[in-house]
Amino acid sequence: MRFAFAIVASLTVAACHSPTPVTPPGLRLGTLHRPIRTTSPEAQARFDRGLVAMYGFNYDEARYQFHTALRADESCAMCAWGYAMSGSTNINDVDKQWPGTRVAAERAVKLSTTDVERALAEALVKRLAPASAEMGMPAPQPERDKLSVAYADAMRSVAARFPADDDVQIALAEALLIATPRFVPWWEDGQPASPSVEEARGAIEGVLARSPQSIGAIHYYIHITDQSPHVAKAAPYADKLGALAPDAGHLVHMPSHTYLSLGRYAEAEDVNIAAIAADKRYLDRTPPGSQYEMFTMHPKDYLWYVVFWAGKRTDAVAQAAELAKDPMRAMPNPLGFGPSLFMALISARYGMWDEALKLPESDGAITNISTRFARGLAFVGKRRLFDAAAEVDAIRKAVAAANFSTPAPTASPPPHGGTHGAPGGHGPPPDAAAAGGPPMPPAMLERIRETIVADGESAAAQLEAAIAFAKNDKEKAIERCQAAVEAEDDLPNEGELTSFPLPARQRLGAYLLAAGRAKDAEKAYREDLVKFPENGWSLFGLATALDAQKSPEAAAVWARFKKTWARADVKLTSSVF
Repeated sequence: MRFAFAIVASLTVAACHSPTPVTPPGLRLGTLHRPIRTTSPEAQARFDRGLVAMYGFNYDEARYQFHTALRADESCAMCAWGYAMSGSTNINDVDKQWPGTRVAAERAVKLSTTDVERALAEALVKRLAPASAEMGMPAPQPERDKLSVAYADAMRSVAARFPADDDVQIALAEALLIATPRFVPWWEDGQPASPSVEEARGAIEGVLARSPQSIGAIHYYIHITDQSPHVAKAAPYADKLGALAPDAGHLVHMPSHTYLSLGRYAEAEDVNIAAIAADKRYLDRTPPGSQYEMFTMHPKDYLWYVVFWAGKRTDAVAQAAELAKDPMRAMPNPLGFGPSLFMALISARYGMWDEALKLPESDGAITNISTRFARGLAFVGKRRLFDAAAEVDAIRKAVAAANFSTPAPTASPPPHGGTHGAPGGHGPPPDAAAAGGPPMPPAMLERIRETIVADGESAAAQLEAAIAFAKNDKEKAIERCQAAVEAEDDLPNEGELTSFPLPARQRLGAYLLAAGRAKDAEKAYREDLVKFPENGWSLFGLATALDAQKSPEAAAVWARFKKTWARADVKLTSSVF
């Protein structure tokens, strides 16, 4: 997902002065300190703060700090390197190269007097297009990909020369991740997308073995293990991260990736509340308009998603209202997320039928699908089955109407993440699109198409199942649920948060229980818990299915449900409303 890269903490440099770092006033950013070759305490302090900002993906802040460091010491090679690094490609924006970046990297080479300074600066130059191409627009994709591979190769050599330098190893990991194939998740079905993903994981694990409180290594480790078989390994480090830099909002948020993947909903909620507060403290101290403002959307989305899953209907509604106020939500985006999406999903999940029928129409594909699905369930709930069937047709028409043939500029990130330049990122920044930027590549369009088609078919088939169940045709209801499950299983890995978080297996399990097929329901719920660990909806269904079979395991599952549902404000009688 995204990252920042700091550089070097264990530098052994002859004639290197290492003044005591100065904590920035008013913000708690931890004690990260990399000694650099400078005689200026101001340059050292600004460099350290830039490093924290870069590790926290706050690239505007990082560039400001490195620039200020250079003003304090114009001979500081690492300050020039940091300025160039924070203006170049990162895992959330694999095409980025801000104006002035190449010049800064070349300056870092000229200023270098130590081996590690020169190695890092020379490697970074290989990542960058010529300065004449720095017009705020990305280089053509094939050229940029070649540059990314060249940089990764160069960083392999640097890392081999400085194996005990934590920040060099972190920079290597970041380079390797960017060099993986575009628009392909780093992990699919438990396997890495390329050997470089495992190579990156190994580099980060080496850092953590030496420096278990490295904020850069922890940040990258959470991203690398997300959606992987190794996610639990990140948990001990995730537990530490927020306290290491309490006012770096993105870092405070990051543990929720691991927590959500492990079904630790309460902790995921808590860290996102803390991250939102940290971001507010930061934004209150800075001028508006920074790219980091896009990142502050992310913990808000995560908070909504977590409480939505955790049975906190009141909080989900309140957070949806907050999200809908953000003007960014109304901007065009590839998956067709809109501000009413959140209430559509809440209405469908929690049986809020009157609210569902008040939802506005939407032209966005995913929002339209979710809205039609919620309306259809509402009609079923009100026994208006003819109207419900019309919503099935409307869902399929929405999928058919989605335009996948003409690449369109990306305007704003989807609210859940998952459509990104680098797998696992949080969404493309809006600046290129707002300026009439380049079209999305065909590979990205294809993943969007696959997502919309799978979500649409799951929604349509689940609604058909609900209609059949209302007619007491349990066999057809189960058959249509199974079709929805197949559609979901064809869905590409979306990254962090799913675009249609209403799993078909939860409906399938409920209908199987109603048909007296408790063993089959048990299987459906267990499979759903693999995909969405410790979710209360399927724990409730599984416990009910085990009770029906008089299984001694039921008590333990009920205890797990009680733990997951401890903060919920709704009482379940089924895994679906």
